[in-house]
Amino acid sequence: MADFPDEKEIRVMLLEKRQLFMQGETTGKMFDYIQDALFVLNHRSATEPILLWIDSPGGQTLPALSIFNLLKVSQAPVHGLVTYIAASGASLVLQGCKLRCCLEHSRIHLHGVTYREMPLQMFLEEPQKFTEEGRRIQDFVFHVYEERTGKARAEIERLAKDEKPLFAPQALEFGLVDHIMKSREDFEQLLTASVEPPVPRT
Repeated sequence: MADFPDEKEIRVMLLEKRQLFMQGETTGKMFDYIQDALFVLNHRSATEPILLWIDSPGGQTLPALSIFNLLKVSQAPVHGLVTYIAASGASLVLQGCKLRCCLEHSRIHLHGVTYREMPLQMFLEEPQKFTEEGRRIQDFVFHVYEERTGKARAEIERLAKDEKPLFAPQALEFGLVDHIMKSREDFEQLLTASVEPPVPRT
């Protein structure tokens, strides 16, 4: 019986199919992997879609923001598919995808930014700078959710404060995802980019 491929081998196999896998916490290493993969895939084709599988509880804020920015500037469209959970920074990454999809029993969970990357010494010496930077990032993140969902800032803030995960139907109703994948046919349409994003809400 052949050994099960390790994480590196799986990533290489997926890369050949124009697919990436964002699993586990959002970290600097996760950013490096997605950045390198996007460079390669965009070089191969700037028009063929890329599928980003997402199963992540979130993690560090800055890598999540950076991954979001990578997806926004990618020439090749990146479609996100949540398999289990997209929480915190991972839910932000999902908003950077052209098409935001999820499986039927997956969850989307957003909350206020926890800015953990700033050195403790800076927080102790310049608490005001820490607060200002945290507010700036939080404002940017909430603005992204406003744009993608069409919801008012007050509704976004209320959802973040409640810290309750939304299951697929709730996430679809709120505007955090565009489609719920329920069948093999749905998945095949996603891979061929034949699923069109909904008209943005006004």
